[in-house]
Amino acid sequence: MYKIEDIRNTIIQGDSLEILKNIPDNSIDAIITDPPYNIGDGNKLCKQGSKIKSNKEMWGNIEPKNTIKYYEYLKKVFKEFYRVNKGSIIIFYNRLEITLIKDMLKDAGFYPKNLLCIVKKNSLPHFRKNGFRSDFELALYCQKNKGKDIFNFINQNTMKSIDYYTIGKKYTTHPTEKPLLIIEKYVKIISNKSNIILDPFIGSGTTAVACERLQRNWIGIEREQAYIDIANARINKYKYQTRLI
Repeated sequence: MYKIEDIRNTIIQGDSLEILKNIPDNSIDAIITDPPYNIGDGNKLCKQGSKIKSNKEMWGNIEPKNTIKYYEYLKKVFKEFYRVNKGSIIIFYNRLEITLIKDMLKDAGFYPKNLLCIVKKNSLPHFRKNGFRSDFELALYCQKNKGKDIFNFINQNTMKSIDYYTIGKKYTTHPTEKPLLIIEKYVKIISNKSNIILDPFIGSGTTAVACERLQRNWIGIEREQAYIDIANARINKYKYQTRLI
C-alpha cells in the first residue's frame, strides 16, 4: 500500500486498476479524469490539425478490442474510485455511452449530479460528409456524499454547464489533450487549496498543471511511458517558468 506523502505530485506508471488497489481508503479529495473511450479503429484515419492520426491513437482502445471486457474493467476501476475518494468526480467519456458510464458510477456508489459539455468553437470539417461534425465532448459530475462534497460556487456566469474553447492552442502532442482553462475551472469548483486530486488516466498532464497553478496537490497514473514523458516535461516547464517569475 502506498503512503500518500510518497506519491503526491508524481505520476505512477502502470495499469490504473492495479495502482488504485494500492492507494489507501479515503485518501483522495477529488478525481478528474479522461479515460480511453475504447472506440478507436486502427483502420480509420482522422485529421488533427496538419497531421493525420489513426482513430485508434486519437480515442484509445484495449487490445484485443473487446467492449464487454473493457466495461468490466471500468466497473472495477469505478469501485476503486469510490473507495479511495472522499469527494466528487468529473469524468469525460464518449457522448454516445455517457449514460452507461453514469449507471456504472451509480452502481459503484456515486450520485450523478450534472452533465457537463465542452464545445469546440472551430471543430474540424467532416471529411466524409456523411454525418454531423464532432464539435462537443461530455463529462459527468458525480458526488460521493450527496450534497456534502466540496463545491465552490464561483458566480452565475462561470457555473454554466457548457464551456467553449478553440482547437489549436495545445501544449503537447498528446492526441486528446483537454483545454487547461476548463480543467482549472473544474478543479476550483470541486476542491480547495492543498487538497489532493487524482487523475488515473493523466495523459498529457493537464490535470496536474491545473493543480499546480491552483495550489492543489495531485497524483497521476499513466500506462504509457511516452505520455508520462510528455506530461512530466509539461509540468516541469510550468514549474521552471514559475520560478523565474
